[in-house]
Amino acid sequence: MRKIFEFLLRLFGFIKKPIKLVPTPKPSIKPTPPPSSTPKPKPSSSIKPTPSSSRPIPSPTPSPLFCKDVAVLNKVTLISGSLFEYDFTPGEGCVAVYLQYTRDPELLNWVTFPKPVSCDSPQQLDVEITMGTIYFAIATDCFVNLSPSNVVSYTFPE
Repeated sequence: MRKIFEFLLRLFGFIKKPIKLVPTPKPSIKPTPPPSSTPKPKPSSSIKPTPSSSRPIPSPTPSPLFCKDVAVLNKVTLISGSLFEYDFTPGEGCVAVYLQYTRDPELLNWVTFPKPVSCDSPQQLDVEITMGTIYFAIATDCFVNLSPSNVVSYTFPE
């Protein structure tokens, strides 16, 4: 291996004359003494496992990670142009809501406002649509997942 290394260094012009490589001393290895024949302690026979039926089972407590109720979208009102106001009743355990809308609810192509808003109602959103029918919903953020609300529609006058 040393000769290959020296050859490569010469090949690429890093050295002009031979290098004297000094081997590093190997550490001395001492034999490990055989394991002692010390007896291992045996488990005490006075300790017995507790039967699982005697352990108290804690009763489940409500967790803030799940919504107890889904929010209800009461109505949507056109404020002006394409600005709408969502009037809703948040569910118990609500952390935040996402405002949603779509032109075709059958396609499940809902536009969700990227930032959650507080659970305080009402909330406003500019949907940038000014004709046809728009379908609105809100999704409640319950830490674990989004819980959808009912759907309310609005049709612009022709």
